[in-house]
Amino acid sequence: MLFNAEQEICDFPENVDCGSVPLPPDFEQSSTVTSETATTTEEETTESPSTTHTCPAIDDPVSPMYLPKVDDCSSYIMCYHGNPLIMQCPNGLEWNAANSRCDFPENAKCQVW
Repeated sequence: MLFNAEQEICDFPENVDCGSVPLPPDFEQSSTVTSETATTTEEETTESPSTTHTCPAIDDPVSPMYLPKVDDCSSYIMCYHGNPLIMQCPNGLEWNAANSRCDFPENAKCQVW
């Protein structure tokens, strides 16, 4: 996974233009990866997400707060100024609560509660 600056998310390498920036030496890019190219958008909602966790009233800029969305593995909650914002992982990825990022399902091990 690489950072897609255009969409401000981690994304598949074939969807990211890193220009002349060299990739890390241990970066593995599989030539057999197939994926659909899709536009993902970040959605903001005023609904209260169904979670037992709550967002802190004051943000920690050094350590942002992310929470799993308990009823959807492809979404997660980003806390912003005490408000929960529901975010969507790119197609084919799920929220990995242990690493606080979107990841392959086999790594995310997400369970809907």
